[in-house]
Order: sequence, then structure tokens, then C-alpha cells
Amino acid sequence: MTNQYIDVRNNQRSLLKPLQLKVCDTFISRLQGFLFSKAPQSEEGLLFCYKQPSRINSGIHMLGIPFPLAIIWLDEKYMVVDRCTAKPWGLAYLPKSPACYVIECSIARLIEFETGDQLLLLGRDWVKNEKN
Repeated sequence: MTNQYIDVRNNQRSLLKPLQLKVCDTFISRLQGFLFSKAPQSEEGLLFCYKQPSRINSGIHMLGIPFPLAIIWLDEKYMVVDRCTAKPWGLAYLPKSPACYVIECSIARLIEFETGDQLLLLGRDWVKNEKN
């Protein structure tokens, strides 16, 4: 897992608080996720990054996670394609449409994101299509 963090902005609505995500761009960092961690504070979360859009590869599990999480799936242009509440110990959650990015954060943040919202991810040099 890199030690890079990004800030999230929602172009459709104001976020109640800043949201900063730790980047998970390796297999191991995505596999670990919040495993063996405490529930995230409302201003923090994880961003899983994948090279290609996919429903299967961007799916998540909650095995070993004893707290609920907000899950927000984004396409390659950072548009929200799906969102859900992931319950503790849930076996599998898949987006309705292919996704390249997955945000895992405090369940309290889910109300700030809707399918179709366009997000802006700030703080990454390699993030593509930030203005599209």
C-alpha cells in the first residue's frame, strides 16, 4: 500500500466534512483493506484502484470486518456507478456496473453520494481524467 492520500470532492453536492482516502493500489493492500483495523473515522477511508473497469474485480468482501462500511464504486472518469452499505462479515458485494475505483469509508458518509455523481479526486499525480 502506498502512503499516498487523496481528497474527495463531489461536483453535485457539498460534503458535510472533508474526506481523505488512503490509496490501495496493490493486490495486498486491497486484500487487507480494513482487516484488523478499527472502524474508520468519518473523515477517512480507503480508495481501491484497478487498471480496468470490472464488476467482478471491483467487488468487495467484509470477511473479518466487524463494522459496516459505506461502499462507493466509481468508473474510470470518477462517476459514481453504484453505492451500498456493506454489513459486517458480508460475503460479497458487487457493483451494478463496471468500476475502476472503490471507496470504503464510514457508513455515515453514504448519504453524501448518489449514483451519477461526478467526483473529483485531488492529490494524485497519476489520476487520469480529473477534469472530464
